[in-house]
Amino acid sequence: ALKEGTKVYRNYKVSRIDILKYKYRILCENNKKFDADYLIVTLSPTQLTKMINKKIPDSIKEISEKIKFRSLVLVAMITNKQNIMPASYIHFKGKEYHRLTESKKFSPYLCHKGENALWAEITCQKYDNIWNKSDQELYNLCMRDIIKDKFLKMSDVKKYFVIRIPDPYPLFLLDFVDNRKKMMDYFDGYKNLFLVGRRGNLSYIDSDQGIKLGF
Repeated sequence: ALKEGTKVYRNYKVSRIDILKYKYRILCENNKKFDADYLIVTLSPTQLTKMINKKIPDSIKEISEKIKFRSLVLVAMITNKQNIMPASYIHFKGKEYHRLTESKKFSPYLCHKGENALWAEITCQKYDNIWNKSDQELYNLCMRDIIKDKFLKMSDVKKYFVIRIPDPYPLFLLDFVDNRKKMMDYFDGYKNLFLVGRRGNLSYIDSDQGIKLGF
């Protein structure tokens, strides 16, 4: 697509979405705006209801507030060690993180040459004790068990960084299926608007399933 002249704009924080007669207008915080015939959204419907300029029915607003999410903290350790674990990812019980993932086990092109990355995934709730810890505290917390399990030594880590994602996992509460259907039915009424991905489609899917949905 890039070779054919497609432009990709990055690092623009969307503040509002205006619904015009025949298109969508996306307004960003730096006063940049884009007009679009099609709108593909990976935001959760809860976020989307707060961003579009059209009046949302109170019933839909109420449903959007009922849909809850688990949050995720990712701690990434960058290392020169090329073979860290015996598998691409491993799930754990009784540790601060629930899964470790090794980037190079998926593809040699996911890291810079000579480097590898080990990702510790911690599920939590936004603004809870885990979410509010400093990056250094989270790194130390994860490395304690990583060192204990002999995956890495402290000297193996070149650098680290932390990513906090507030709403990657929809919670399947008792009324979730019914609320999801009502939310999806409402946004299906918008022409050329597509809610995709785990958050947008409110579906707990893997990347291969996401690609299939794209077709």
